[in-house]
Amino acid sequence: MTSKPEIKITSRRQNLRRTEQNKKPIHSNFLITLNLNQQYHKEEHVKNLDGDMEIFDHLINNMLQDIEHYINLPPGVPFNDDIIKDVSADFVTEVGSIKKQIHAHIMIKFKHFTRIQLNFSKIRDYFKRELRLKNVYMQSKLLRPSASENILDYLDKMT
Repeated sequence: MTSKPEIKITSRRQNLRRTEQNKKPIHSNFLITLNLNQQYHKEEHVKNLDGDMEIFDHLINNMLQDIEHYINLPPGVPFNDDIIKDVSADFVTEVGSIKKQIHAHIMIKFKHFTRIQLNFSKIRDYFKRELRLKNVYMQSKLLRPSASENILDYLDKMT
């Protein structure tokens, strides 16, 4: 016998004594693809694959922990929890099936009250510097909030 799914109910009530107008937060969701352009076809490279993926994971984690250094906010706007209400990130690292290149798909979600942009050159420079590479391929897309669940499903299928 199947059971009924749990119904999650959230209730809120307007504060009638509040005099200032409510301001809704903005949701900005970015999908970044980073490719190291390093192929792992040859046997001597394949033995380094696990270690190289572990290093890449570590660098992505470090960048995400310090995300305030890799975004652009308007002049004078601080990176604090009054302005940036929530930041979350999901990522997966993988090896391409044809070219055998390590790459990552990173989804970063911001809930905020200001303009926010990713600083692509700082992100790219960070990975080039830390990995001692001449170039790193990077692509970014701004996602609609409704597309985030589809991206999360895609990231989950890779693990």
